[in-house]
Amino acid sequence: MIIDNSKTKSISQASELQWQFVRDKLTVQQVEQWQSLEKKLAFTSASGSYLFASNADKLVNTPIIYALGYIKGELTIGLPLTIKPISSSQQSNCISFQCLQIISHDHLDFFVANGQQNFEVNGLLSSLVSACRKQLKGWHMLLARRWFFQQLPEQRYRSLSYVRKAAFYDIKDKAEIKQFVPKKLVKNLLRFERKLAVNGEVIELSTFTAKAEIESSIEDFLKLESSGWKGKAGSAISKNKPLREFYQNCWSGFSETGNAVVYLLKRNERTIAAAIAYKNSDTLFLHKITYDESLSEFSPGSIMIKHILDKQLGDKQIVKVSFNTNPPWINRWHPQIDELHAIQCFNYNIKGWLLKLIFRTTDKLKLIKRARKAKS
Repeated sequence: MIIDNSKTKSISQASELQWQFVRDKLTVQQVEQWQSLEKKLAFTSASGSYLFASNADKLVNTPIIYALGYIKGELTIGLPLTIKPISSSQQSNCISFQCLQIISHDHLDFFVANGQQNFEVNGLLSSLVSACRKQLKGWHMLLARRWFFQQLPEQRYRSLSYVRKAAFYDIKDKAEIKQFVPKKLVKNLLRFERKLAVNGEVIELSTFTAKAEIESSIEDFLKLESSGWKGKAGSAISKNKPLREFYQNCWSGFSETGNAVVYLLKRNERTIAAAIAYKNSDTLFLHKITYDESLSEFSPGSIMIKHILDKQLGDKQIVKVSFNTNPPWINRWHPQIDELHAIQCFNYNIKGWLLKLIFRTTDKLKLIKRARKAKS
């Protein structure tokens, strides 16, 4: 993670935060403050943006609560929350409870709150949890999965057994892809690309950032994804109307702020791989990747990634490329790894104390089991 530490405020300033929880739509002024904060920051993720929060109703069936943190009247942090009922059938502990959650989704699963780098992590979490306990009623457990922090939060704020990984490359000061991608892999991809172009075909990466281009190229992405196994299984984005609208609305909006990117790798005029990405300052997040499965023996998706990395090395604006998750295939690329944690806190009520006992005990048992497995 690349952050200008000179911009990080101290824990004492986190204690000055005044929290406001908005259950209705934000006012025009509040929206402008949130978006202005995004522009000032060196780093945030798509899931920390206002566009994500305002379109999250397409992904969740519970009302959105906007948590706004102010210092001396200036908005310094904002994040979307929701209270989700968890039934006994969803949990092995057989307790129904109200879970206060950060809005997240498997399709946007790298969370950075808008403004969090302005604060030391434990001071921020202490302030947020305290405000939630005082101002929000009816919840028992606060849970925020896949949250990225520069520093590891204290144990009292996180699940000890939960860690997810997100692959990335730091390409700062790199001149060519062979400096950080295995040379053998690069050699193989160049060989596959030559085979795809054996009859004079042109293999070319097209990059789209303008609004009209984004809307059109996302349709190309959806069509290609739907043509493969995801389309047959019904899990393609285009098969889920709310999810499709979410991507279309968010990336159309991101294009207006310069944060949206869609890549299409073409063989002559035919799209053989595509990627939907989010760009913030010096970081590029590759959210979704798809490829023509009829050409899988030539690894068109990997060829596209190589082209994307080459492009970023060329323009020097991006210094970090994040894959958002850590899929098995990425191991061949030898990436660096970010750790994503789960913030897990409990309210001061009877069910909250009971859940704390259950979840903390479960965490310890999981750690013991892992330690024994590692020794055997």
